[in-house]
Formats: sequence, structure tokens, C-alpha cells
Amino acid sequence: MDELRRERKTKMVLDDAEIEQYIELDLEAAANMDPKDMNPFLRDIVEEKEQFKKRLCLTVSILRLGYMFKVL
Repeated sequence: MDELRRERKTKMVLDDAEIEQYIELDLEAAANMDPKDMNPFLRDIVEEKEQFKKRLCLTVSILRLGYMFKVL
């Protein structure tokens, strides 16, 4: 899981995806905000992060299922 997170961050740096702004964001405060109240950059970051979390959960569940089948 950590590798996937690092890969995501590395990709952001290589794409030059406004890293300075991303570092300065308060994502904990954004979690409690309504998406309508967020600026477009913050909204995009939060949406990308949610998409990443969904893909990560799916990947982990598939890996776990594969492990269970091997054990059985």
C-alpha cells in the first residue's frame, strides 16, 4: 500500500502537478468541507484522493482474496 502511495506522489512530482500548492493544503480541514465551498484546485485534489482510495481498497481486497484462495 505504501508503494502505491509513493508511486502516486512520484507521479505528481514528475507531472509537475502544482506540488507547492498541494503541500500547503490543509486536507484535514477539507474533509469536513462541502465540495461546493472548496476552490477548484482543492476540489480536484480531494476527488483524485478519493478515486485513489477506492482503487487502493479494490487492489488490497483482490490481493487478500487471492491470498485466501492460496491458503485454502
